[in-house]
Amino acid sequence: MNSRRGFSSGCCATYRRDSQVQAKYETTSIVTNHEIKSPPDVVQATAIPSLADVIRGTACHCHSPRELLELITPLIRSHFGSWLAVTMMPHRTDLMVIDSAEDGSLVDPELLRFQLKRCGGTSTATTIRLADGRGARSLQVTVGDGEAMVGIGIVHRPEQAADANMQLQQLKALSEVSDAVYRAIHALAISTASNSIANNQLTDSSRLRLREFHRSLNSVETAMSIAAESAWIVDCDRVCVLLRHGSKFRLVAVTGVDVIDRRGNEAKCIERLVTSVATLGKPLIYPVHSELPPQIERPLNDYFDQSLIQSGVVLPLSSTNRRDADSPKDSRNVTAAIVFERYQGEPMHAVTPAMLAVRDEAAIAFQNANAHQSIFLLPLWKMLGHLVSPARRLKTFGLILAVISSLLASVIIQIDYKVTATGTLEPATVRNLFATNDGIVADLRVNDGDIVKKGDLLAVVENAELQRQTEEIAGEIHTVREKLASVDTMLVA
Repeated sequence: MNSRRGFSSGCCATYRRDSQVQAKYETTSIVTNHEIKSPPDVVQATAIPSLADVIRGTACHCHSPRELLELITPLIRSHFGSWLAVTMMPHRTDLMVIDSAEDGSLVDPELLRFQLKRCGGTSTATTIRLADGRGARSLQVTVGDGEAMVGIGIVHRPEQAADANMQLQQLKALSEVSDAVYRAIHALAISTASNSIANNQLTDSSRLRLREFHRSLNSVETAMSIAAESAWIVDCDRVCVLLRHGSKFRLVAVTGVDVIDRRGNEAKCIERLVTSVATLGKPLIYPVHSELPPQIERPLNDYFDQSLIQSGVVLPLSSTNRRDADSPKDSRNVTAAIVFERYQGEPMHAVTPAMLAVRDEAAIAFQNANAHQSIFLLPLWKMLGHLVSPARRLKTFGLILAVISSLLASVIIQIDYKVTATGTLEPATVRNLFATNDGIVADLRVNDGDIVKKGDLLAVVENAELQRQTEEIAGEIHTVREKLASVDTMLVA
């Protein structure tokens, strides 16, 4: 996250799409190859909201994107007063509808497809070459990216022209119409998928997305697949997946977020909320207008304060999930939870069949992942399996054979060899010598390395104080001896 409030920037697919449309309005580019003038017979698009409403209303009665494009293409051509209008999904060859007031064979359809692909999410105005050699002014707008890209283009009559201000107005109006068509096709695809799930008839696209849940046997990678694919199936803006860790739940995957900062306030609030909901074992649909238990109401209010969501559904997952969404479950069996959220649009009022399909498939995927990760010494077995895989089997056996051969050779084959080294010879017993009195060594009687024995004189030490005392004592002895000699002389006499 880039703040303490949200999981990460750009985590909502709907907001990303809106930002693309807004940026497209602000960076509209005009490309013209000749000077143009505004004709009096060009109809200006002044009632774009009405056309957008008509497109949305038409989409409610359509069963496929192609049916929608076939109905709205004539409306777009008539609304802009153009010679030709084209609506398509550039990356799908089967979804291209052209409506022209006159002979449309003068325009190459592949040229129109190329022009719309080249737009790359922007609005452009250019001149295209017709089959008879004349040039016609063309406006193109694309919305979305990849397989979901929707493109709309209009081609005016060769003799018609418009000034730059007129082109800017038409491009902005065409951008709004394109965005309405994009949203209508997206909602139509979601509605078709949800109805198929409700009737237990999954579309091929829905089956492929549900199958992605089982791509990995790692629980975190499985959670990331669920968060990425469920938003399309359920028609919501964000899906959060939490796994149980002890008595609490930990946020591990969010739609559109690669790295989750669990220290953020929003992440902490949703973890506390799901932990409280899991104790009941029942889904929670919010916002709620009835009274809730205090242990759920407080974390729910905190989560609303920290997030920007409009509505959501917390769906606990356990190994005993049943098709009935409201059936109580033992909270001890709840191992994970999926949170479906919307930022705008129609609020979530109930657990839909699409949510139940995601929940049941996710429960199976997590069961398989947990069973796989609970295998005793799984990292060791994985490493051994990797070593004896067909691609590495030959190298592994060769390495093992080389190690065994080296060990046997070291035991059987005897080889004499010399070692040259430097060292220090030290005595077994070391004694420290100390002098009883301080002094200066006057005479050293032995040399380094001489053999000595007990009682040998090793050194002579001179001490000035002792020398003085010795001389004093010697003088006293001499004085005493002289006195004794005098006494003896007197006695003899």
